[in-house]
Amino acid sequence: MRRTFQAFSLVVAGGWMTPKCNMASPKKYSWGFLRSGAWQIGARYNYLDLNDSGFKGGVLHNQTYGLNWFLNPNMKCQFNCMNAYRDVAATAQFPNGNGWIHEWGMRIACDF
Repeated sequence: MRRTFQAFSLVVAGGWMTPKCNMASPKKYSWGFLRSGAWQIGARYNYLDLNDSGFKGGVLHNQTYGLNWFLNPNMKCQFNCMNAYRDVAATAQFPNGNGWIHEWGMRIACDF
């Protein structure tokens, strides 16, 4: 039996906190438009429906907030804060059903 689930991002927003760093630059397909020390912020809301005929996985509402710090044009540190709410009916295995998940993440990316 093939299951079908629905997922999509409802809202995505972002911007630069450092002047003269924007995607309208003539070099927008190159990291060369970024200065060392540039800061970028972003936010996203996702929706994931894990319910299908006979399968009750619930609905997940996810909010993600991000901050990028560009060390140089080839390296960046990425910081994320994610808050997810799972809306699912209570079962014998999971009597509380619903609940919040709070996550923090950090990574370093290097483009070469």
